Amino acid sequence: MFKWLAFLLLSNFLFALPDHVVTYDKGSRFGDNLLCYLHAKWIAYQYQIPLRYKRFKYSSSLVLHDQEMRLSKDPNKDKRIAVGLENGLIDLQREDSVMYTCPYFPEDPWELERIPYYRFKVDWKNQEFRSLARKMIAPKKRLRLMTPPKHSVNIAIHVREGGGYDSESTRLASPLKLPPMSFYRESLSKIVSFFPDQEIRCHIFTDASDPKKIVEILRDVVPPNVKFTYRKSNNSHKKNVLEDFFSLFNFDVLIRSQSNFSMVPSLIHDYAIVCSPAGALIEGDHVIIDKTNLEMNETLYQKLLLRKPSFLSRIRNIFQLCL
Repeated sequence: MFKWLAFLLLSNFLFALPDHVVTYDKGSRFGDNLLCYLHAKWIAYQYQIPLRYKRFKYSSSLVLHDQEMRLSKDPNKDKRIAVGLENGLIDLQREDSVMYTCPYFPEDPWELERIPYYRFKVDWKNQEFRSLARKMIAPKKRLRLMTPPKHSVNIAIHVREGGGYDSESTRLASPLKLPPMSFYRESLSKIVSFFPDQEIRCHIFTDASDPKKIVEILRDVVPPNVKFTYRKSNNSHKKNVLEDFFSLFNFDVLIRSQSNFSMVPSLIHDYAIVCSPAGALIEGDHVIIDKTNLEMNETLYQKLLLRKPSFLSRIRNIFQLCL
């Protein structure tokens, strides 16, 4: 009888504990929404509280759609107190049940300095959290991804051109998200110089309708043996979104803008080198990137230096030099 009474008292105590959960405000595009989700996921991981997932475009194609508990569309079903999570701090001692909501904020320091966002820091190098993030942000079905050869140094270049989505005002208001081609030319030239004896392949990931024009701008800053690949047709900001996003993880080096689409992979995946714009000057309608951030993973970089071109690649290179 005593054991049964103790069980009832313990059960009532447990059910009376406050039930805190966390969710997030949604962004406007795929990369923005992934960042919103990851910020909330960090809070859930750090405080060991449940996350309530909000659907966004393409999210139903991700593992998280099946693994996370979804937020009810009916606010009357959730009796928790709604609280905006402004500084990343949660009071687990609160006696009432709370629904915390992470506001959107970027990870780009340049943008954070200029716009007063509520924000908190995430430990993007925490391997356990990274593993959890990669598990959730994974495709449910097999996609046709760009998989480069294993014998070459493979550079992913993400060029957010606008693709009919962004306007001229976007380019001037967010210059690091849509940097001029001079940034990509200078970055590519510098990175190629780090691999003087390797075969190098570059793939252009872009929302531009004609990626070939981007290749033509970049080709003359690198040796002729550097290979470029790109999607030759059916390209726009509305197409191949998941295919391009998950293909980014297959590359060794990433040259990216501050677009969240390519920033997210660099936050949860290790590249040998990541190059991104870090500062800009705006003179009229002209944008100048005056600061570039280059992050190098020395261990991965040294491994890349050991890669040797295939026999056929060496023959092709010799043939090209003889022309």
